[in-house]
Amino acid sequence: MSPLSVVCLGLLWISASSLCPEDFTREGESCYKVVPVNMSWADGWMICKTMRSFMVEIDSREEQLRVFGFLQRHHEQNKFWTGGTALYGNKQWTWMTSGNAIAYTNWIQGQPDNSYHSDTGNWDTCLALNMNKQAGWSDEQCEQTNYMLCEADAMSGSILVG
Repeated sequence: MSPLSVVCLGLLWISASSLCPEDFTREGESCYKVVPVNMSWADGWMICKTMRSFMVEIDSREEQLRVFGFLQRHHEQNKFWTGGTALYGNKQWTWMTSGNAIAYTNWIQGQPDNSYHSDTGNWDTCLALNMNKQAGWSDEQCEQTNYMLCEADAMSGSILVG
């Protein structure tokens, strides 16, 4: 192998490892990062924005399996906030960042239950990933605190250095 080939392979490796923002992990077409601090849904939304990312939006069974695999490999926390919400009061679940209606779902049996909590005066209007034995989605009070799962689009194309 010529020295030029070795340099080119090295550049390709550096380029491939740079497809996600710093501290994000690539899984399929997206990059993910868990913020390992318990926070409300609204605080999590702001944290993801400051990292130029968004709250995770799971659009397919394949993405669900990738995300759950990532969480099982890297984190022991049980609940993670997503960008799913029914904040608009119409019980229509949407992804906050894209504004798309949630088409693919993975609700745990009995969810969403849209519970009202008289002690706090809040409804369950924010979507959390539950990594318990049932491994699925549940609706929770947005003021509850969970870890945040942020998503960023993987950058495509090549990076030209030099």
